[in-house]
Amino acid sequence: MKELDPMILLAVFQEMLGALLWVLLATAVGGIVAFIALIVRERRIVSRRLVRAELAGLVGGALSLVLMAKVSSSGFTDAGGPADWFLIALVFGAGLVGTTIIGYAAAGWLVQLARGATATQASPPVANRAAAMPPAQEHGNTVVTAMARRAKGEDRTVATEH
Repeated sequence: MKELDPMILLAVFQEMLGALLWVLLATAVGGIVAFIALIVRERRIVSRRLVRAELAGLVGGALSLVLMAKVSSSGFTDAGGPADWFLIALVFGAGLVGTTIIGYAAAGWLVQLARGATATQASPPVANRAAAMPPAQEHGNTVVTAMARRAKGEDRTVATEH
C-alpha cells in the first residue's frame, strides 16, 4: 500500500465496525455541529463545563480503547513497536477529544434548554414586567432597586454606594 486512499480506509473500517461505523460518524458530526452552534450562541467557553467535559473525555478515551480491542483481532499485549503504541495513543486521543466535545455540547444545550423552560414559565409577559417593577428609591448616597433584588433572587435590600 503505497498510497493512503480514503475509500480503502472506509472499507476497512466498515469491515471492522459494521453498522457501528455510521453511528459513530453521525455522532461525531452531530457533536461537532452542536458544539459550534453552542459556542456561537454563548460567545464564550464556560471553564467549569469544559473541565467536567474533559473528565468525561478520559472515560471516553478508555472506552475507545475497549472498542478498539473488541473490533480488532489483536489485544494490547500484541503491541510490539512504536507504531502500535502510537496507534493506541491516537485511538485514546480521538476518544478523549470526541467525548469532550460531545459532553461539553450536551451539557451546554441542557443548560440552555433549562434556562429557556424557566424563562418562559417564571417570567411575566414583557408588557407587564415593566409595570410590576417599582422604580428606584433614593436614600442618601444609596440606590436600592427592586430589579436588582429580583435579578439576584433576594428578598432583602440590595444597596450600592455612589
